[in-house]
Amino acid sequence: MFKIRLLSVVVLTIIAFTSKGQTKAQTKRAERLFKNKGEIHFWFLLKSKSDQKELTRAISIDHVKGDTIWAFANKRGLLRFYELGYSKINLLETSAEEYQKSKSKKKKGQASISLFDN
Repeated sequence: MFKIRLLSVVVLTIIAFTSKGQTKAQTKRAERLFKNKGEIHFWFLLKSKSDQKELTRAISIDHVKGDTIWAFANKRGLLRFYELGYSKINLLETSAEEYQKSKSKKKKGQASISLFDN
């Protein structure tokens, strides 16, 4: 009986430490992104409409247009976003509303986003 309990504890411990959805690389990138910020603004492509409800529990959705979602998140939210199987985000300097307004005013060659991919 003792051996079965010990084996159960060992197996559960291993599962607990290896079951996180985000990789070490994603965790390091999140650390870098939030080094001097409390939250980030970004956009990404929705994989499935059924994901939208779960995503709203992890990140704050600012705007949706088709399969493109503009959102913002703190570090904890971004790590949960990764756990849901998303890994590619496009960073924004501003909120979705400000981004949409400035998009038409940008001069040629001026960038407003940077790509962040795992």
